Amino acid sequence: MAGGFGDQANGPSYAATQIGYQYDSKIERLAIKKVSSGGTVPGPFHWAGIEDQYFAAVFIPQDPQSAALVTLRNTIEIPHDASDPNNKQIDKVEVLGAAVGT
Repeated sequence: MAGGFGDQANGPSYAATQIGYQYDSKIERLAIKKVSSGGTVPGPFHWAGIEDQYFAAVFIPQDPQSAALVTLRNTIEIPHDASDPNNKQIDKVEVLGAAVGT
């Protein structure tokens, strides 16, 4: 799964995306600057995934003890103003992704 929920035509909407995970009562959140592409976070996890200011997409592993999280981070280009077809300015934004498995 990849972040960028909501208005994907707006660059700042990508900036609030972060990786989140929980085990027991401890919830950890990794800001976009602390995420490396291909980085592995060993479990256990009760849930793990991507979240932003309003939404989350999480995996709930069947076996929390053997779960692991792989983080992804990539740069994409989007139009600066998608509502103006004459505007050729391009913004580069960071996109996060996550995969959870055993």
